[in-house]
Amino acid sequence: MAIVIDTPTNTDPFEWLPSGHFDPISGASVLLDYTLQHPNSVATPGRMGSACTISGNGWHYPSQQEWLNDLQAVGYGTGDIFTLTARLYDSSFVLVASSSTISGGLISAPLYPPETFLIPDVQAAVTVWLKRAPQVQSLCQDRVSIVLKAEWQMPKYAIVVTAVGGSPPDLEIDRHYARLDIRFFGPGDTYNVRQRNATYLWRVAHPVLSPPVGLRISGSFHAAHCIVHSVRQDVAPMRMTEPGTDWPVVLVPYVASYMAAPV
Repeated sequence: MAIVIDTPTNTDPFEWLPSGHFDPISGASVLLDYTLQHPNSVATPGRMGSACTISGNGWHYPSQQEWLNDLQAVGYGTGDIFTLTARLYDSSFVLVASSSTISGGLISAPLYPPETFLIPDVQAAVTVWLKRAPQVQSLCQDRVSIVLKAEWQMPKYAIVVTAVGGSPPDLEIDRHYARLDIRFFGPGDTYNVRQRNATYLWRVAHPVLSPPVGLRISGSFHAAHCIVHSVRQDVAPMRMTEPGTDWPVVLVPYVASYMAAPV
């Protein structure tokens, strides 16, 4: 026993009038089961509201208008994916055959990235990379952060990484850019000593971010689920005083290049 559903010539279900044929059976009936998937949702099953008209071994939906009414009643609309299967029942309403499935939709359902997908936090990546470096740890211990913390009891060796914008992303190579203002602090009993130590800390930390070419060490790294291609110094170090304090600070702007996809 077999039942066949005709393949429509149009992908728009509103243009269909489902039809087909089957091996003859006394007292048979044909019903249509469907699945309906709205954009970005799970497909739901159901059954069309009208039984099909049977003529000999052929069948079709009762009328075009009835098909449109029933299609709208099940909630089909633009952007949905709709699939249809014909089921053949005997006079005792026992399922004896199922057809192949046909599918259609006015447009394909849109695809979204996974809900857990986030653009990486390059500010955190650079902070973690600096904090892990032994030469930075020996001076700063854990005083490397995206904020200046009260518990640090300054002035001491410390680094603060602040994100302050950047260039537009390059979508062709899936690369983003971020401007990072990195502030370096140093200890000391006088302003000049603190400034000299802040400059010393920058001299120690800079090769961690931008290794000299002669060292043949890659400037790229992976931290905080972010692949950083490079961190380059944007302008020369600027010496100033941290607002509201008498702590000298060396401020150095950098530009970080990083992948848009997290790892």
